Amino acid sequence: VMLLALAFGFVESRWRGQSRGWVNDDLPTLLCYLATPLFFVSIELALVLATAGVLVLLFNPEHQGRTLGFRFGMLLPALLLLLERWMQLLVNTLSFARLGAFALAHSGLSVALMSLVSLSDSWLIAGLILVIGNLFITGLEGLVVSVQTTRLVMFEFFRRFFQGSGRSFQPMTMKGHPGNGGNAN
Repeated sequence: VMLLALAFGFVESRWRGQSRGWVNDDLPTLLCYLATPLFFVSIELALVLATAGVLVLLFNPEHQGRTLGFRFGMLLPALLLLLERWMQLLVNTLSFARLGAFALAHSGLSVALMSLVSLSDSWLIAGLILVIGNLFITGLEGLVVSVQTTRLVMFEFFRRFFQGSGRSFQPMTMKGHPGNGGNAN
């Protein structure tokens, strides 16, 4: 999901004609983010991706024509910004992984429900416990999922590419409407 958000950021920057800014800012972050899980598979490939991200920072097209000393001077602030963005992506990834805990909670609730059903001697009571219990579990999980999904989309997905610029809201007014102080014409 985080990779999809970065891809949407690239598409949006292309639409605005600012793809060079995405390459300078988000491409190094993307390369380091991809290097993180690869570190556990192939250290060499992970180092290649991370090095490519640093090289993008070092040879930033915005600094074209500048000396190598100037570029190295700009590297430390850029590396710190890269570190911050990379850590934000990792934290957001862990936040999304938290959704897996909801699957475990569902399993635990289902086992508890089936234990209650197995305690009943009557098939009618067992059926009622099963139906009511499943409705309760479904309602509880629906509430949790809706809250978590809304939070994740609003605060961790959209902020990767959405920029709230545009026209400010101007409410429509009507002359003579009671809400306008009763100015009837």
